[in-house]
Amino acid sequence: EGLDEVFDAMERHHQFRTTAKLVIARGHSAKEVLSVLTPIDKISARQIIQMLKFSELAWGETSNIDIWRTVRDIAVSQRNPVMTGVAIEGDPRKGKRQENVQSSVPDARIKLDGLALFKNDRLVRWVDGPTARGMMWVLERIQHTNLTVPWEGKKEAIGYRTTRSKTKVKAKIKNGRPSISIHIIAEGELSESRIPINLADTSLLFRLEKELERSAKEDVTKAIKAAQREKTDVFGFGAAVHRAAPRLWKKIEKEWHDRYFPELDVTVTTDMHIRRTRMWDKPY
Repeated sequence: EGLDEVFDAMERHHQFRTTAKLVIARGHSAKEVLSVLTPIDKISARQIIQMLKFSELAWGETSNIDIWRTVRDIAVSQRNPVMTGVAIEGDPRKGKRQENVQSSVPDARIKLDGLALFKNDRLVRWVDGPTARGMMWVLERIQHTNLTVPWEGKKEAIGYRTTRSKTKVKAKIKNGRPSISIHIIAEGELSESRIPINLADTSLLFRLEKELERSAKEDVTKAIKAAQREKTDVFGFGAAVHRAAPRLWKKIEKEWHDRYFPELDVTVTTDMHIRRTRMWDKPY
C-alpha cells in the first residue's frame, strides 16, 4: 500500500518523534523481528539502533536514517529514499524464548540485511554487498569500509580500510541534456596482506592504489546501473541538475525518474590513497 499513510500519521501527531530510526523488515514481518530476544539488549529495537550506528561507521553497506529524512526524500522530486533492511537469522519461533539469550550461539538473531531502494513511497528493489557499498559511496555516507583486491592470481589478496573519504557530485548541461560526474577521494591503510609482497616498494603501492580505484569504481557503477534499471534516483542527481540549471529542471522535473534518469550519462572517477601499511612492510 506504500508508506504515505504511515508517515502522515507519524509526522502529524505531536507524540511521535520524527528522529526515530527507520529500517525495513526483510523476509519477516516487523512484529516477528521485534519479538526476537537479543542477548545484548533486552529490547530488540535498541539493539537494532546500535547495529545501525556501528554498521554505518565501520562497514559502509547500511544507512542510518530517520523518519524525518525519509519523509523529506519522498516529498521532493529530486531524490528517492534508501533504507536499511533488517532480517532474522535462525528460527524466529525459538528466538522468542528466554533460552535464546542464555546461549553463546542463539537460535535466532537479528542482522542488518542490504538496502531497500524506494520509488516514491514504494519499495522496488533490494541491493546487497558491493552494490550497497557503491550506493553509500555516491551518497557520501562512507566513514570506514573494507576493500579487497586480487593480486598475482589470488583473490582477495590485499585488504584495505578507508579512514576518510569525500564524494563530489556535479551536473553538467550539454545541448539541453544533463550529465553527472562523480569524483571519490579516499584515504586509508592496508589492513591485510595474504601474499608475501614488499610494501616498502612505492611503485608497488602505486599499482595497489590503481587496483583499489578500479574496485571502488566498479561498486559505484553497479549501484548506479541498479538504480537506473528501477528508474529511481536515490542519489539526488536531480538536486544536482536543479542547482546547475534551474530552468531546465522545471521542464524535466515531472519526467526525471522515468525518462531522464534511466538514460543519464554518469562518469565516475576515483582517487584511493594508501597512507599507512600498519606495523610491517614485509609479511613474515
